[in-house]
Amino acid sequence: MVDISELLDGEWMTNIIRKVSQQHPSLDDMLKIRDQKQKVEFRGTLRPLYRELLETPPTGIEYRIYNPRYSILARRFWSKTWIPGKIIRHIYWRARYNPWLNGTLLHLSNYWDYSPIRMRRNFVADTENVGTFVSNWKFEDLRSPEIRRTIEDSIRSNFCRKIMPLTYAAKRTMEAVFNMEGLNDKIEVIYPAIRPLQIDRRRRDNVVRILFVGNNFLIKGGRELIEAFRIIKKRFDVELTIVSQDAYDSMQPQKDVKIHASTPRQELLSKFFPTADIFCLPTYADSFGFVFLEAKAAALPIVSTTHFHVPEIVEDGETGLLVKAPISCWNRDFTYNYGWFNSLKNSHYPETVSDLVDKLSILIEDDSMRIKMGDRGNKEVVEGKFSICARNKKLKEIYEKANA
Repeated sequence: MVDISELLDGEWMTNIIRKVSQQHPSLDDMLKIRDQKQKVEFRGTLRPLYRELLETPPTGIEYRIYNPRYSILARRFWSKTWIPGKIIRHIYWRARYNPWLNGTLLHLSNYWDYSPIRMRRNFVADTENVGTFVSNWKFEDLRSPEIRRTIEDSIRSNFCRKIMPLTYAAKRTMEAVFNMEGLNDKIEVIYPAIRPLQIDRRRRDNVVRILFVGNNFLIKGGRELIEAFRIIKKRFDVELTIVSQDAYDSMQPQKDVKIHASTPRQELLSKFFPTADIFCLPTYADSFGFVFLEAKAAALPIVSTTHFHVPEIVEDGETGLLVKAPISCWNRDFTYNYGWFNSLKNSHYPETVSDLVDKLSILIEDDSMRIKMGDRGNKEVVEGKFSICARNKKLKEIYEKANA
């Protein structure tokens, strides 16, 4: 007799038991119900960007989170037992990735893994930039022709079904480093998505509130924003709220500047974004600033820089205002700028400060422009290119073709 509990797990088992008690279907019917969703094993960090994906999957897709617990236990065992342990290790990985025992499609999230190719398993992978393809994002390794050829060959593998850059800028970093001949059909840009937030436009007072959210305060343009705010404060009734752990640890309290340590995301979405009027993050080093989508979800106009991918997210004059980035971790040809951080630490950018003053002043003075830009950004989240519907439609097609 087949034990259904061994075939099903979690919510699936609960649903099947309920159906059995009501209709008494045959075993074949129960297995068909279980298999009606395509399984996709998600492997990656559970950052907010990916939590939004896992909590709002495409219709007909069931995500399973990779749990390294058993792999860790097995590694401890075979490290202490020498040959027997190596045999068990070999059996474990063969079973773990054997397409006949486990045909689940793998989704590698912002990292590169050769084991699915060795074990003949189909997979897709998303990427913020070309650094995804080397260990610990060591961009120096990409200077090696041998490493580049190995990566190119792995992308060409039949088991690599699709590479999904998060932006067109990310795709261009691949084109700048790799020989992409014959690979274009495998590359498809899929923008992340976010659920809209509840918008409350009831004015509390006449103070215009600017919000900055981001650790790595220096590389996110915090230094220039503080200087710009000191100038703006002399002309307007404004407040600046900073949510940044390193700013909280290193900065002294200032008048009309509220500094908060790292805050749980739910609190950010429920308390900080809804009470702001402008979101400002003049970044020099993001690969994908998901916080921009959080600002759009809250219908906030955005002030940022022309760095890398930002113009794809913040359309200048439509959903926000952009200042020219004085420095970036990426060169103009989308290769990595190795000396950018030392230059940032040792430089001062008065033109950027002046540009921030100008852009912020425009939005502070014009309530209707703030609302119009915020609404346009919010529409992109509700039904546009950053909507769950747009993302899931593309992902579902990719998942289905990947396992065809």
